[in-house]
Amino acid sequence: MEKVKVVGFTMVKPASPTPSNTIWLSNLDLFATWYHVPAIYFFRPAASIATPSAADLKLSLSRVLVPYYAFAGRFTSSPDGRREIKCTAEGAYFAEAVSELSLDEFGVYTPSVENCRLLVPAHGSNPSDKNEKSTLFFSFS
Repeated sequence: MEKVKVVGFTMVKPASPTPSNTIWLSNLDLFATWYHVPAIYFFRPAASIATPSAADLKLSLSRVLVPYYAFAGRFTSSPDGRREIKCTAEGAYFAEAVSELSLDEFGVYTPSVENCRLLVPAHGSNPSDKNEKSTLFFSFS
């Protein structure tokens, strides 16, 4: 079996209505390079907490997208060319993956392009491309 197998993709929308405004990016954001920097974080659950299912994570994500509604929007440009976030409530891209490996079997995870390719799909990597989804969340079971 592959180290990690992606089994599905879903768009998770906010759990309730959100504002539909436009948010300008800060001057510091405007100087940033326009590409995603893949980052993966592993956390061991507390012994007293049951491991959440993909459905639990999707529900939690939909709830958190209400107060953080900009993350359910899309990058765009204003008529004068300034980069901004259009709060569209389109949702965040959620990828679900499975692996037979335990966290310990992954070994010491070192951030690299090769390791990120094991866990992060290639599409959705260009936040300025309006035809691609720009936010990825993963659930591993």
